[in-house]
Amino acid sequence: MYFITGGAFHGKGRFVQQHFQVDKPSNQWFSYFHENQLTLDGYSDSVLVIEGLEQLVANVVKQDATSAREVLSMLLEKWLDFEREAPGRSVVLIGTDVGKGIVPMERELRDIRDMTGWFYQEIVQRAAAVQLIWYGLAQTLK
Repeated sequence: MYFITGGAFHGKGRFVQQHFQVDKPSNQWFSYFHENQLTLDGYSDSVLVIEGLEQLVANVVKQDATSAREVLSMLLEKWLDFEREAPGRSVVLIGTDVGKGIVPMERELRDIRDMTGWFYQEIVQRAAAVQLIWYGLAQTLK
């Protein structure tokens, strides 16, 4: 599993398109900005890109903040299992860094920000490679 993170509109998608030869949009590219439910049934391509992790976290926290960690952990495990099912298959996760800047005053927005940070830490621990994209420049973190 690969994790690509960085600032909003800093070139994360372009980096993934170039390095994994995946077109956006395509059936290989899923966006939580446009869909709420990712179905892996019948998927057979070698690369699956999942973007909008910060939106996924927001959706999960808004549904039930008390079970958000459990739900997100289960999703991460599901993606890892999916990757392991087929030799050569890669799951590429894209998430925008939301930890910099002003801390929101609204409790729900702070909870979303905190949960996103926790989720990204979980992803980084499990990922084979992590790239930070800032202003179009890629830095390998792992």
